Amino acid sequence: MSFPEDLGKSLRKGLEAVREKGEQLTRYAQLKLDVVNLGRERDSLYGRLGRAYVESKGESATLEPLVAEIERVSRELTEREEALKKLGQQVEGAEDTGTPGVDATPEAAAAGMGEDAAGTHPGEVKP
Repeated sequence: MSFPEDLGKSLRKGLEAVREKGEQLTRYAQLKLDVVNLGRERDSLYGRLGRAYVESKGESATLEPLVAEIERVSRELTEREEALKKLGQQVEGAEDTGTPGVDATPEAAAAGMGEDAAGTHPGEVKP
């Protein structure tokens, strides 16, 4: 193979790896957002349960639908947290993108537009 062919093959391979890692990081960030939102939803349901308890003077018929909803959200939250943990372990291998200075850790993906410890923004190439 000639140099241009080798270079093209190497570039395609590198771009494919970056694309795959980007997809993993996107899934990780979405799961992280789901976990946060489900936690907020569960907290809100607990507040509603407390209010319903006081207003109904503890009638179980009034409280049972809220308790069932809290249990459902808690199960879903646990499932998402487990999926997040599993994906986080897979993404750990994404730290080495092969591109010097590119931070592809799950923490960088979840951090959004903030700066990392080196003072650069996620995805920014470090000198």
